[in-house]
Parts: sequence; C-alpha cells; structure tokens
Amino acid sequence: MYFICGAIGHASLKKAYCEGNGKLAWEAVSHFGEMFLPENYPDFEVIRDSVSERHDRHAQQLDQTDDRLALVAIVSELFDQLGYDVPATFYWTFLHPLERANLFEVRSFRFSEQDLAIARQFDAILHGGYVSCCDG
Repeated sequence: MYFICGAIGHASLKKAYCEGNGKLAWEAVSHFGEMFLPENYPDFEVIRDSVSERHDRHAQQLDQTDDRLALVAIVSELFDQLGYDVPATFYWTFLHPLERANLFEVRSFRFSEQDLAIARQFDAILHGGYVSCCDG
C-alpha cells in the first residue's frame, strides 16, 4: 500500500486515497474473518423448517417448496463437502434466493435494492480472500 500511496503526487489526494483504501481493506478483511466464525454459518435444519413454514403460510401463492428444499439440500451438500474451509457468505450467497417471492427470479446483485447487502458481503469475501491469500 505504501508504494501506491507514495507514488501519488498531490499530498492531500495521497492522504485521502491511502486512508480510504486502508478503511476499505480493513472492512473487507474484518468481514472475511467474521465469516469464518461458526455462528455465522447457515443452520440448514432451521432453514428447512422455515421453507416448510413458508409453504404453510403461502399455500395459495406460487408454490416452490420442492424447489426451495432442493436448493437447501444442494447447499447443505456443498457444506458437507467444504465445511468451514470456505466463509459462511459462500453458502449464504447461494441461499439468498430463498428470500425472494419467486425463487427463479433473475436479477443482478448490483441493480436490486434487496440484494445490495449480500452483494457487499460477497465482494468483501472475494477481496478479503484475495488480500489474505495472495503475495502480490
């Protein structure tokens, strides 16, 4: 970071650039670390129960209970394979469509108000992983 910050010519811009990037880097790495805490991982049993309860409440609406349970099963299998070796946000990103009225609604994380929070978390995980695992 010093090399980049030292290369900027204007002192006031240099300070703002370095402080801003330092805060963003800290936020990314901090979130990355928090997402490895066991309590942040999905509880698949609770999620399955929630999907079933949702089915009971919305029986007359679009019923995608089987598809929702299949999604939970797939992500649960991923967890069985990868466990705690990947951050919790990895799993939550795949489970996020469960929050939508239509499981198959296609929308970009970047352009949906409902999805901005998970997009920010996913970005933090990607950047935190890059910062923590790469030499460059």
